[in-house]
Formats: sequence, C-alpha cells, structure tokens
Amino acid sequence: GKVIKWKGVHLGLAVDAEGYVWYTNARARAISRISPDGAIKSFPLSTPIARLGRLAIAPDGAVWFAEPTVVSVTRLKDGVFTRHTVGPPSPLGSSNVGPFGVAVDPQGTVWASLQNANSLVRIRPGAEMTAFDVPTRRSGLGDVALDGRGAVWVLEVAANKVARFIGGRFEEFAVPT
Repeated sequence: GKVIKWKGVHLGLAVDAEGYVWYTNARARAISRISPDGAIKSFPLSTPIARLGRLAIAPDGAVWFAEPTVVSVTRLKDGVFTRHTVGPPSPLGSSNVGPFGVAVDPQGTVWASLQNANSLVRIRPGAEMTAFDVPTRRSGLGDVALDGRGAVWVLEVAANKVARFIGGRFEEFAVPT
C-alpha cells in the first residue's frame, strides 16, 4: 500500500459509510479525508490558528469535530462548515470552554465534551443545544462515546473517572490508577 507521512497534529479520526477516512489536521488548518484509493483531499478552515479535537461521522455523512480555537462544535457537509458556538472565545484564540470529544448517535444528535466548562453538550438536529454539568467539578473532560442503549459516556481525565449520562442523569465510576 501507499505510505503516508504525517506532518501535523491529528487527534480526530473516523471512517464514513463509503470507506473514506476523515481526520483533523491542525498544522494544515484543515479537515482532511483519504479515499479508499489513497487520494487525500483537504477542506481548509477559515481560522489563522487551528486547535482541533476529536471528530465523528453522522448518519447523514456530515463530519462533526471539536474546534476549540473558535469555541465551536463544527459540522462539515458537502464542503460547507457550520459552526455551533458553545462558549465565548478568549482574546488569544482559545477558550476556557475547550470543546474536545465528539460523538454522534444514530438519530444525528451530536454529543461533545467541554473540557474546562465541565459540561457535556447535546446538539440535536435543527441546532437545538443543551449543556449538562458533570457532577465532579474540574474533572477535565475528554473523549465521548455512545453505547447501543442510548447512554453517553465521557472520560473525566483529571478526576480519574468515567461518567455515564442517560435519562438526564450522570453516574460516575472511579477508575483505578
């Protein structure tokens, strides 16, 4: 196969239904994809600086990713970026909110962790946004994952916990270290 040399910061990675591999490319300030035949196409961001978090693919083929630089959970569909701002930007182009982890459920609802805001945010189709505070303060939220029963799981990195959110409630599980 073709050897690809990575020359950037890549945190987000997902594969769509057609077999395209999507990834965040902070150094190039772009979201990029590799086709099944190895061709790479990039979709440049409009920001002069790019800090990027995780990335997920929605059932409609849209690519969702965390974009802390502009404090947004952003959707890329048909080459068009749609930003869903989740907090106020700082003067330095970063955020105290810090969106990072992203997951999308089968109905197209997006879930994202807001690291420093200590919240899990839900973006429903139609752009309705709701934030849910995690019980442990300053828990340093990381990745988000969904299970088959509709629960949302989120890492609480600084607290050494994993939290499950279902039915409007959090349950936290200590992780031995």
